[in-house]
Amino acid sequence: MYIKGIVFDFNGTLFWDTHLHNKAWDIFLKQHNIILSDERKLLILHGKNNELIIEELFGTILTS
Repeated sequence: MYIKGIVFDFNGTLFWDTHLHNKAWDIFLKQHNIILSDERKLLILHGKNNELIIEELFGTILTS
């Protein structure tokens, strides 16, 4: 099999799926009784990897 290329989609590049990303985080936040304004969600949840997001939400550094 010959592969000519691979397409990576970073949220919003090819598919506008930010609303799905936000919905998933809203479910998670509700389960953990975390309330964030829309402005705080933009600052905390977007443009970071999940490790950094969780650390900021729970105020602790994750360990492996």
